[in-house]
Amino acid sequence: VGGFRVVETSLRRLRLAWGGLAGVTGYRVYWSSSLGEPEQSRLIGGDVTSFDLDGLRPGLSYTVRIAAVMEDREGEAISIVASTAPLQPVTGLRVSEVTQTSALLDWAVLPGASGYVLSWRDTQGLEELQRQSVPASVGSYRVTGLHLGRQYAFTVQPVFGSEVGLEAAVQERTVCTEGDVDLVFVVPGSRESSQSAEAIRSLLYSVAAMFPRVGPRNTQVGVLVYSSRAKVWFLLNRHSSRDNVLQEIQAVPFDETPGNNIGQAVTFAQQYLLTPQAGRRPRTPAVLVILANAKSTDDLLAPAAAVRATGVSVLAVGFGQADAEELRRSVTDSSSRNVLVARSDAQLARLHGSLADLVCAVASGSGQGPEVRPCTVQCPKGEKGEPGEKGKKGRDGIDGQNGEPGRDGIP
Repeated sequence: VGGFRVVETSLRRLRLAWGGLAGVTGYRVYWSSSLGEPEQSRLIGGDVTSFDLDGLRPGLSYTVRIAAVMEDREGEAISIVASTAPLQPVTGLRVSEVTQTSALLDWAVLPGASGYVLSWRDTQGLEELQRQSVPASVGSYRVTGLHLGRQYAFTVQPVFGSEVGLEAAVQERTVCTEGDVDLVFVVPGSRESSQSAEAIRSLLYSVAAMFPRVGPRNTQVGVLVYSSRAKVWFLLNRHSSRDNVLQEIQAVPFDETPGNNIGQAVTFAQQYLLTPQAGRRPRTPAVLVILANAKSTDDLLAPAAAVRATGVSVLAVGFGQADAEELRRSVTDSSSRNVLVARSDAQLARLHGSLADLVCAVASGSGQGPEVRPCTVQCPKGEKGEPGEKGKKGRDGIDGQNGEPGRDGIP
């Protein structure tokens, strides 16, 4: 048989053609896939010079043989190898809108698909994998029931009858869309805390990343590290982009000498981060988040009360050997709902969403209790007191400037 070739391929079909031979009574076509399945064959008429090999599987390689048949004799077969077309993934998959608890996915409708399988899960593996079937005519779907402050991986696979195509994937993080905040983290930065460094950085990263815009007209973030002393890592007004904030969070140091003066750190935050010179805005809600992995070696309650008295919401995250009762008495309303507790780094990872919810509530104005809500209402009174504060802050500003070169010299 001469000129044996494949003239067309599709998902489930190979169209074969060859040059006819005079005097033959038929042709026998054999085929088998690269999966090692048993070879199949079919006898066709002698006046036929093309044949559609149907019912094949997409994306597989097939060995196809053809032999001329004359009466009861079969000639030597010749063979070729060809592949069916692979199942195509969807194109244009993107997250076109994201909120605190939902994400809207869009993709291009794929011709020939009988439907789609949409899957999603948080990238930390804290939630079960979810799946949803979507009709073939639909090119978008809103995923609901997500948790704030978590990053999710979404996949879409087209379905062709009983076959499922390749998946297209995209990742997106839920965001706080209802307000802005001046957010300060007070972080244990001694060498003793270095074993939890990645877990702490991950928590800070997750909460800061839920704000899509960072800058003087949006959310601002500052970080202070403490041990036996406190040190500014970066001020509220240091960065005007989320990427820069997240990059610096990933580099928060844990190289200070042992010590756990949390009260001193809170006072330092009030004097050097929660000030107009550092970027604090009087009409914007503010949150101080205390991270603690041991009981404070100095008085924490009075400094925390002083911060709360200025209208700043105080939250706390305790882990390791932190004193949960000490933290409860330090936070807004002395309420246990404003204290999150974990006994291990793995449990700390599960607090991302809870801390994000608390911070976003302050940003949106829903607040953490009576001490938080009056903050935005009584800001004019705060402005009246500013002249006195500015006098004090002038002295503090000098010390703050001296601290910056020290931080730059760490590398």
